Amino acid sequence: MKNKNGYFIFLFFIIIILFQKLLAEFMSFHGYGSFLKIELVVMFVVIYIYVVKKSGPLGTYSIFLATSFIFLYSRIVLDIFKLLKFEESVLFSRIVLNDLTVIIVIECLLFSLLFSFLAFLMFFRKSGWEKKISTNTSLEKISMWILFILAPLVILDASLKIYFVSQYGYLSLFDGLFVQNPVYRLLGYVSRSYIYLFYVFLSSHPTKANFKKTAGLFILITLLDMLAGKRGEAMILLLIVLWYNFNFYNGKIKLNQIILAIGSVVVFSQLTLMLRSGFSNISFLDGFLSFFELNGMSIYVLGYVVELRGLFVNEGLPYFLSPIYDLFLRILGNSAVFYQGNTLELLESTNYLGRQLTYFINPGAYLNGHGTGTSYIAEFYDFGGLVGVAGLSFLVIVFVLNLENMMHKNRFYFMVFLAVLYRFIYMPRDSLLRFLSDLVPMGVIYISIVLITHILLRTSSSNRYKGCDYSIEESIQN
Repeated sequence: MKNKNGYFIFLFFIIIILFQKLLAEFMSFHGYGSFLKIELVVMFVVIYIYVVKKSGPLGTYSIFLATSFIFLYSRIVLDIFKLLKFEESVLFSRIVLNDLTVIIVIECLLFSLLFSFLAFLMFFRKSGWEKKISTNTSLEKISMWILFILAPLVILDASLKIYFVSQYGYLSLFDGLFVQNPVYRLLGYVSRSYIYLFYVFLSSHPTKANFKKTAGLFILITLLDMLAGKRGEAMILLLIVLWYNFNFYNGKIKLNQIILAIGSVVVFSQLTLMLRSGFSNISFLDGFLSFFELNGMSIYVLGYVVELRGLFVNEGLPYFLSPIYDLFLRILGNSAVFYQGNTLELLESTNYLGRQLTYFINPGAYLNGHGTGTSYIAEFYDFGGLVGVAGLSFLVIVFVLNLENMMHKNRFYFMVFLAVLYRFIYMPRDSLLRFLSDLVPMGVIYISIVLITHILLRTSSSNRYKGCDYSIEESIQN
């Protein structure tokens, strides 16, 4: 049987969870919570090592586990080493989580980890899809050409964001001051489209030389955007570039390279935070620990949902489905509400967990542009408790891995997977279904470039295009 060691690991931890319920009868809530924290970290390490051996450190599920560690597990590890108290949260409101809440939070992480791992064991395939996607030279050259032409506008957008942050603070990007200006909003559209264009470029399966040149420019722009404060999004885009290089060019990566890459991201991320916040007297170690302490705050979205149960009640659409409603609202409803900052109208029009929770715990912080963000595990728990966390975690991994296995069939499937991949590995602090809002503009851009390619091939009288003509339908599929 394939993955028999993996199934043994799964069954071993299931048995541990069943027996620990008996142990709980002889322990205090606080002592039991401390035991669960250690169990969770041990389980994570064992599963992560197994997954990396199976799929590599830059496999899709491996990256998801790594980002989950940063956003959801890191403060628990810091708590175990007495570097902070996990129970104490200052996420826009100082709340001390009670012992029962801590137990439920840890159990959610345990069930999510175990059942997502089970889905990995059942559906991960080394299908060799990287060898099945041929290079489309025309698509590669045209998309790369457009990327380099638009680069100055995207750099201008990032520079304006950096200026706004330095002059008016980081919240100016979210309180409506920046996005209400039509010129800045247009530049924002260009910057977002730039990411989709990069996906189109990657779908062409470019030569390694062209990939290095274009990815280098893309990384430079991403780092500029990080200086404006959008550290999480920038980190995810960098991971996608590394994922592509690892999976499509048989990239070999060693442990010391991984440590160097992680260390560089942490250092650069903390430098941007210090530039933004004005911190100067901070040691390297404190800065390193601060990275995990601050980014690990996403676990408190779940903590607050559990702690405030009975008071903070979802009376609308399930939170994990809210991106679908938001998408239709943007297309068919009042899209202007999304460009006015954190308003009461926005709060009433949508059911995004991050907005609803922030307003509930600190209305002033919400109206000033702050937000807790969301997390898949909080959305799943609100929908169905521990059963919802286990079941939906399993189904999400099934969906992502099956889509990954299908993406070699044509380039559009591949681009859809890239959109899903971004939201998937950012899911510990965001909503997965937000990828739906990426599909329409990405599809428009892709079809437009295919049409441009088709027209050039049709109208060109150059000999180098002879024999290369094909239909639009073939262009989209191939």
